[in-house]
Amino acid sequence: MKGWNRKKIVFDLSNRTHKIEEIPEKWLKDFIGGRGLNSRTLYDLIKADTDPLGPDNYLLVGTGPVTGTLAPSSARSTFTALSPLVLLGEGKYPCFGDSNAGGNFGPAIKYAGYDQLVIGGRADSPVYLWIDDGYVEIKSAENLWGKDTYETQDMIKRNWEMRIFR
Repeated sequence: MKGWNRKKIVFDLSNRTHKIEEIPEKWLKDFIGGRGLNSRTLYDLIKADTDPLGPDNYLLVGTGPVTGTLAPSSARSTFTALSPLVLLGEGKYPCFGDSNAGGNFGPAIKYAGYDQLVIGGRADSPVYLWIDDGYVEIKSAENLWGKDTYETQDMIKRNWEMRIFR
């Protein structure tokens, strides 16, 4: 089972809590990659009547066994949720929403020791997730609200640097 950390962080934004859980080895073998792992996890988490825009939906971020290695296209992460788009048909069933992206995010999750982030609930005020060397926290983002992405990133980096150089 090389290539896996076998751990995920489950965030509950409503209660501002998190827990670290083991990922079943069978899932890692049977549902390879971030998309497979996210698909299996989402299947277990949501119910048929889940509101895609409600707090009972989940956002999953998954990585695969080669994420963060030197293999081609290995800097990928997959994002999965129940989509607010609907499938055509009598019941107008919500559909599976899935996308992936490259960059540093997937490898950063893997290097932090995790294969998956499971984010559920709804925070009562703006928050962001902080994961650093085994330390995990749901932090207030009130001071970041209304800032653009560049300002937000700069402010978070400054806070991180102040913590490191104390």
